[in-house]
Amino acid sequence: MTELELQKLREFRGALKRASEENPELLATPALRRFVNDACLARYLRARNWKVKKALKMLTHTLKWRARTRPDSITWRDVAKEGSTGKQYVPGVDVKGRNVLVMRPGRENSKEHAGNIRFLVYMLEKATWREDAPEHPPLGQAADHSSEKLVILIDFSGWTLSTAPPMKTSKETLSILQDHFPERLAVAVCYNPPWIFAVFWKAISPFIDPVTYRKIRFVNPKREKEMKRMGAMFDMKNVIESDMGGEVDPTFDLAKFAAENNALDARRKEVMALCE
Repeated sequence: MTELELQKLREFRGALKRASEENPELLATPALRRFVNDACLARYLRARNWKVKKALKMLTHTLKWRARTRPDSITWRDVAKEGSTGKQYVPGVDVKGRNVLVMRPGRENSKEHAGNIRFLVYMLEKATWREDAPEHPPLGQAADHSSEKLVILIDFSGWTLSTAPPMKTSKETLSILQDHFPERLAVAVCYNPPWIFAVFWKAISPFIDPVTYRKIRFVNPKREKEMKRMGAMFDMKNVIESDMGGEVDPTFDLAKFAAENNALDARRKEVMALCE
């Protein structure tokens, strides 16, 4: 970080301290206090062009949201039903070491708004969680942010308007990504969207902020140039399934997925206990 950026970070930390003294609920729990490490504050500053007041307003909104939803307390047991079809999972990292969150809306198994949002938050927390978060250094504007980013790969194979989530769910999904996980999305790859997707895209795109919009890429598997571009982004042999042009068996192993999530939940619980 530059000296000016470090100064902004110190100002932000001071502003947050004053805000929490005026409203103790902002940092009322160990989880909330752990959340606001220096790396987190730097992300909010970058998201608001290093404007401390704007960053504080955004962070305050997130802290209130996290106090209500308690995303750090959601476990696999809470979302097992929504996750049982493999509609979201983290198969590994991309070529830059960024976690890849795969979404397969064609495997949607529920239209229940609260449950789907809870599962989304669980997966975003999983994809961005760091055991050493409090020690992770804050990153300035010019730094390589790969260690903090994730890539979302959305496979639209089998997607129809009937399986599309309600507009309420889609809008809240965007809000969560844009408002509460700032500076986390590196790129969102939309793979094989059908022609009818244009109807849904026209309805949802006005709610996508310009920064997020510029990070969205569309890949048509019938276009060799687009597939080569996708191949340059991902480890097609070890991470991407064969039905998306890779070499991994696309069969979803629920038992393995559940065991992986339960293990992570147990470790997160251990780490969070140390914060109390």
